[in-house]
Amino acid sequence: MQTFEYRARDSTGKLHQGEVAAENLISARKKVASNGFIAIQIKSGRKFDPIKIISSEFRNFTHKVSIEDLIMFSRQMQIVYSVGIPILHGMKLLHEQTANPVLKKAIAEMAADIGDGSTFFSALERHQHIFDPVYINLVRIGEASGQLQTMLERASHLIEKRSEQREKVKSATFYPKMVFVFFAMVLFVVVYVVLPKLKTFFTGLGGELPLITRIVMETSDAFVAYWYLVVAIVGGGYYGFAKLKSNPVSRLWYDQTLLKIPVIGVLLLQIEINTFCVLLEVMLESGVPILEAFQYVAKSLTNKVVEADVIACHAIIEKGGSLANGLESSKAFPKLVAGLLSIGEEGGSLPKVLNQISGFYKVQVDYKLNNLSKLIEPILLFFIFGIVLVIALAVFMPMWKMSSALKK
Repeated sequence: MQTFEYRARDSTGKLHQGEVAAENLISARKKVASNGFIAIQIKSGRKFDPIKIISSEFRNFTHKVSIEDLIMFSRQMQIVYSVGIPILHGMKLLHEQTANPVLKKAIAEMAADIGDGSTFFSALERHQHIFDPVYINLVRIGEASGQLQTMLERASHLIEKRSEQREKVKSATFYPKMVFVFFAMVLFVVVYVVLPKLKTFFTGLGGELPLITRIVMETSDAFVAYWYLVVAIVGGGYYGFAKLKSNPVSRLWYDQTLLKIPVIGVLLLQIEINTFCVLLEVMLESGVPILEAFQYVAKSLTNKVVEADVIACHAIIEKGGSLANGLESSKAFPKLVAGLLSIGEEGGSLPKVLNQISGFYKVQVDYKLNNLSKLIEPILLFFIFGIVLVIALAVFMPMWKMSSALKK
């Protein structure tokens, strides 16, 4: 028996967290569900061990399964089914051709499970750190209905849509990131190399230095003398940020704060609503009941505020309420979206309405992403020029003072 930590919500949307003893992850999920909870996250319990945590974070950072790898895996599995290759033989072929070590290991484990008599769906469910709940559920439906090839095609299309969106985000933020990294490198050289030498020069001149020069020089001395504290603060800040995002309460506060940031908050919310509509449309078109679809879509959302609204809506629908009732008290979803979805529900054309809403938000997101760098650049340049101005004044004011003294 193992100990599993879980986070779940009840029928009212209230968050619960605790531990459950079970033989494996699937058994733990069933035990949580038997208490009337909808599981959000279940993971193996572990004691606090900084070395293991750091090594685990390093592995996660250096050995990720990219979206491109998942797309390739889905397309290859689709080909395996379309040409009639036995799944076990197909998995072995995929294992030989896969370069990503994490995915390669997962494919080997899935092939072993299938060889022992497990279904493809059950084998995928053991690797939820790679495959999200929507992907796994589409495979389950495909296996149950005999349309696995079609479901794999839909899953691939879904992943490709999300990949396209991520690439646009990366493209929009690439230039600001490069400018910031370059400026950080230059600032490092100035603080640790240039300013200490200038201080020796200014000290040799004698006289009292301007206030701004003294402040900059003392700051440089502090960074040089207590470099280990700087490293500890940066490392501690990274670890603290990771813990903040893993804690349910602080993560909810963090996501709420993100949505309140001008421009960025609106963009993040539109991305989440677009994701919700795309995922729900695919699930409903695949024949998934709306209650089950809401449950799996909620697990695939990134922002916990939007996730909480979807879970609350799921609870209201489960009690016999309508989609409009579920979303009318939403903190994140615009009233227009809730109204359109209620119309689609009443008219029996919910997937069509979801498609139209996702198309609308895709246009909005694309426009904002294309102009994001233009919005970030002035703020970034203002920040950089501010620091450069302070350093320039600290360096040149003593020289101007000395020049004035020599003229007199």
